[in-house]
Amino acid sequence: MRQNTDPHFQFIVYNILLHYGRRKSAFFRSQKRWQVLMPLLMDHALVETDPDVEDIYVGGGSRVSVSFMIPIEAKMRSLGVKLLYEVCRVQKLSVQELCE
Repeated sequence: MRQNTDPHFQFIVYNILLHYGRRKSAFFRSQKRWQVLMPLLMDHALVETDPDVEDIYVGGGSRVSVSFMIPIEAKMRSLGVKLLYEVCRVQKLSVQELCE
């Protein structure tokens, strides 16, 4: 996944990791497993989104009749923060470990 920088691919993979980890809480406890992904997640959490970016995610639920456009970077930031929260909730990480 480190070689693939396509945000849509990463969005799918991060969603899979998040949902799997929520079902199997031990998945988030392995610091060695998350050490590789931590810099990527932090990059997504710290990125500033540009509202003029054309690469967008079109959202809308079944009850919502009007879809709205959200930049993929904003969706990645939200998902990255959710993953970081889950990892940090079950293990104690220092600021240095988060930023390496």
